[in-house]
Amino acid sequence: MKHLLPYFLVLFLIMACKSTKTVSEDVATNPSLKARQILRIHNKKKTEFSTLQARVRFELKSGDKSQTHTVNLRMERDKIVWINAFLNMIRIKITPDKVQMYNKLNNTFFEGDFSLIEEFLGVNFNFDQIQNLLLAEIILPHKSQALTKRYDLKSYVLYPKKQSPKSNILYSIHPKNFKLEGLEFSQPNEQRLFQVNYQSYQVIDKQIIPQQMAINIFDSQKKMTLSMNLKSVNLNQPLRFPFKIPSGYKPVELQ
Repeated sequence: MKHLLPYFLVLFLIMACKSTKTVSEDVATNPSLKARQILRIHNKKKTEFSTLQARVRFELKSGDKSQTHTVNLRMERDKIVWINAFLNMIRIKITPDKVQMYNKLNNTFFEGDFSLIEEFLGVNFNFDQIQNLLLAEIILPHKSQALTKRYDLKSYVLYPKKQSPKSNILYSIHPKNFKLEGLEFSQPNEQRLFQVNYQSYQVIDKQIIPQQMAINIFDSQKKMTLSMNLKSVNLNQPLRFPFKIPSGYKPVELQ
């Protein structure tokens, strides 16, 4: 189980402020709204900040095993996602160009493209998609006419009019805050399902940010769940993103 931790931290990258409050009210959907209108409103709700810092408590479950840890998350909007975990034992830095990670638990490192994420998820997420996943925003740049709507009383369910033969995606959007309630990304040929549920939100400096979320990965051989709780969130503070791979470490070998 221990060797999975760095990958789940990357996956977590793939979810105490004075003005904090939880957003969870149930609101019925408006059946007259079209898919393009829902997408337009959702895009207007994009979270705006220069930097974000939070403590994230996560629980990892795989089979009958589970672990709970707290990590430090820092983000610079559109530039960096950075994680420090286990008393500086594991550190990860993701930029639009590359993924970097080192693990003092086994003296290994990774520096390269997003293949580390694809190796674990089976999904080739890029930086923008990882960032959007953390912020409960639609992960692909859909055109306004490209999505259609499925009727649902509790949320707006959107999906592409033309799905890829290799993968399907579906979004559930909250009718009150128009952030994502859920995301499903499936690969039928591989019998793989990647699912995210956004269970509650918090308002930080007038910005709506996920508070509790759960990521599930199903395939023909396993089921894994990563539950996350973002706490002590602060926005727009000066932050540092230190990262230096220790000498003598061996590169991670991807299969």
